[in-house]
Amino acid sequence: MRVTLRRTLMAVLLAAGVAASAQDPWSLAFKMGGGQTFQDAKTFTGNAGYAWGGDFELGYRLSKDTQMVYTLGYRFFPGDFQQVSLAPATLPVQTAAGAYTLDTRIRKAELEGFQLGVLYRENLTFEGYYWQAGLRVGINRAKVVDTGTSFTQTVTTANTAGSITKLQVINSQQEKKTFSPGVVVGLGYRFTDTYSLEANAYTLRAANPVSGNLLTGSAYELIFGIRF
Repeated sequence: MRVTLRRTLMAVLLAAGVAASAQDPWSLAFKMGGGQTFQDAKTFTGNAGYAWGGDFELGYRLSKDTQMVYTLGYRFFPGDFQQVSLAPATLPVQTAAGAYTLDTRIRKAELEGFQLGVLYRENLTFEGYYWQAGLRVGINRAKVVDTGTSFTQTVTTANTAGSITKLQVINSQQEKKTFSPGVVVGLGYRFTDTYSLEANAYTLRAANPVSGNLLTGSAYELIFGIRF
């Protein structure tokens, strides 16, 4: 009798625990992926044109079909090498005497940043599909690394090429951080309660550390998610 009662009690407690878990409005997920970049974000990085990153996501269920989502994420925009300047193979003739600077400069520029996001998510009428939209704000860091060689051409007589009097290696790095507000919109599909796939579009801002100009851009990303 006691054994039966104990087993019954354990079964009831287990069922209550499962029910409580099912009613828990909070959820946790990790999402990671990447995609294409456009506008200033693409131009600044030497037309590399892609980004990757991910988010930790905390969701709160508002109703059966709606949810508020809070995210902490990171995005990285790699850069391609850019030919900024190229010194001529032979010294050019200068019309006036003086010192002239010629250089061969290669630049690599990239962006990265951590963001906090708040999204509203709602299920669509099609089973498993949902849409979402919200804000993503954070700090983006733009970094520029220049390498190459700088030459000083000294001309003592007008209309001559003169000679090289100084040679210097170029190896410099500049960076600048910018507060970056932006919007996010997207569509998603849940394969199961654990796995999902999203296609998002978002905007971002950064500052060019060389010119100081504000950079604006947009990107699309395909994100794979795992819900814990």
